[in-house]
Amino acid sequence: MNVELSSQTYLHQLSLLLNLCLLLLLLPISIQAESEGNRQVYVVYMGHNTLDDASASSLHLSMLQQVIGWDSANHMLQRYTKSFHGFAARLTEEEAAKLSGMEGVVSVFPSRMNKMATTSSWDFLGFPITAKRSTKESDIIIGVFDSGIWPESPSLNDKGYGPPPAKWKGICEANFTCNNCSMDSFGCCQHTKNPDLITPVKLGNGIVVNGVSVNPFTLHGMYPLIYAGDVPNVMAGFNGSVSRLCSPNSLDKNLVKGKIILCDAISSGEPEMMAGAVGSIMKYPGPYFDAVASYTLPVSVVNSDQAIRNARYIQSTRNATAVIMKSKDVKNASAPFVASFSSRGPNPITKSILKPDLAAPGVRILAAWSPAAPITHVQGDHRAVNFNMISGTSMACPHVSGIAAYVKSYNPTWSPAAIKSALMTTASAMSAQINTDAEFAYGAGNLNQMKAIKPGLIYDAVEVDYVSFLCQEGYSSKDIRIMTGVKTSSCSQLMEQAKDLNYPTFVIPTLRNKVVDLSFNRTVTNVGSATSTYRASITQPLVSGLIIQVEPDVLHFNHIGQKVSFTVFVQATIQNLDNPIISSALIWDDGVHQVRSPIVVHVP
Repeated sequence: MNVELSSQTYLHQLSLLLNLCLLLLLLPISIQAESEGNRQVYVVYMGHNTLDDASASSLHLSMLQQVIGWDSANHMLQRYTKSFHGFAARLTEEEAAKLSGMEGVVSVFPSRMNKMATTSSWDFLGFPITAKRSTKESDIIIGVFDSGIWPESPSLNDKGYGPPPAKWKGICEANFTCNNCSMDSFGCCQHTKNPDLITPVKLGNGIVVNGVSVNPFTLHGMYPLIYAGDVPNVMAGFNGSVSRLCSPNSLDKNLVKGKIILCDAISSGEPEMMAGAVGSIMKYPGPYFDAVASYTLPVSVVNSDQAIRNARYIQSTRNATAVIMKSKDVKNASAPFVASFSSRGPNPITKSILKPDLAAPGVRILAAWSPAAPITHVQGDHRAVNFNMISGTSMACPHVSGIAAYVKSYNPTWSPAAIKSALMTTASAMSAQINTDAEFAYGAGNLNQMKAIKPGLIYDAVEVDYVSFLCQEGYSSKDIRIMTGVKTSSCSQLMEQAKDLNYPTFVIPTLRNKVVDLSFNRTVTNVGSATSTYRASITQPLVSGLIIQVEPDVLHFNHIGQKVSFTVFVQATIQNLDNPIISSALIWDDGVHQVRSPIVVHVP
């Protein structure tokens, strides 16, 4: 009896021991799985690269091992040793924080996906194919820094181009094995609105309402038209207050299939498609919608008034019908104006620098598109195209880049700051009545490439100016050396304030009902006529509270490249509670060139 009891006790203890071992074995696996689920891709930026590839790779792996451990190699995704120094890895938030504090690391930030896009809308800018061209333009090399491209795109075809310039140091390779190459569907100003894309909806009573979208689909004939609030998916627990918004799974498939549906909100189009609709009319609550998109079915986004007309028609008959037509281009007399979804200023970091710099076309641009990328992110959308209608900064940027290259073809020795100055000081002024955020919407104005090649005067800056500016913004000498790769970079010589960076704009943040007095020191370089005299003028703001003086207010030049300095004195106060922005501008005029710089006083 005692022996049998001892055996049972032994087996029970052995079972407990085995369970404990199994628990201890599973615990680290569970912890590791939880950690893996919290990882995302981070880019570790380490400034200018001074190491060879092998040394850089060894350093990157060593740093990663310090925060991850033995499995670090499996989390390394990409090493950067050419244009800059750094690497990309899958990290947790805590690991990213540890890396950011390591020696030599400038910053650590989450990776983002941007859609690759190129574009051409030069007619809108008044820049036709017959525009004046420089004989030196074939010597211009444009470097594109991007996370990935689609080389087969027709927009990247070099047919008709001659050989690369003699100064080209790179090589063109073919027949290589593509494993970790940057050939993917995503990669990398302010954007102004171009001509409208109208998507008409014809109702059964003959009335046509105009909405917006990118609709390439053709519907043959009229289809039944229903209101989403009348067809809730009751079996799934939804009612009309939810289904009217065309929320996911809220629509009754039996009642929606084969019909056009009117929704009280903008959706991805997926709920309507999954319910079997042949088209969707979506309501935008405001008067105008400019963030148009592509959908997996015919869609027209209408404003509130147009949506009401649709709803009244549905209520007026038992057999409402409609057809959504293909999109078409129409000219908008108000263009250019800044898109509603475009990022606005003021600059949240450097308050004395205007954000944005300028505006460029970026809404509804016909853009190159990778056939490997989805047109929409709707499940089941397997369409592949080489071109797509896109909006965003990735559309505005190619316009600015192309015009910058155009300016450089006429002025090959100009610095990036000089080219930027030329683009900004010759930009066409835009309307603050249409764009209520004024310069915080459009910056210096809309691109004017024909004037930019001959700006008259430029606000130039060199590396030491930017180093001094960054020091003034709080970066240490150590940070600067990492970014520039120059061991002698130092913050020993600072500009008085960041506002004194030789920039072609003037921004004055203030408090309401408080008088602010500021002065700005600037230097301009003559790139116009060898002998010229420029006189200063100030555009008068629409409201009182701003006094501006320029000393000297006349600049004399006697040769190209001559530099002359001046000071702008601003005294301002904002009292109007309804208008937190006072806009003005300084214009230097020699009778041929008008060099315009915005002056903005605002309450942050």
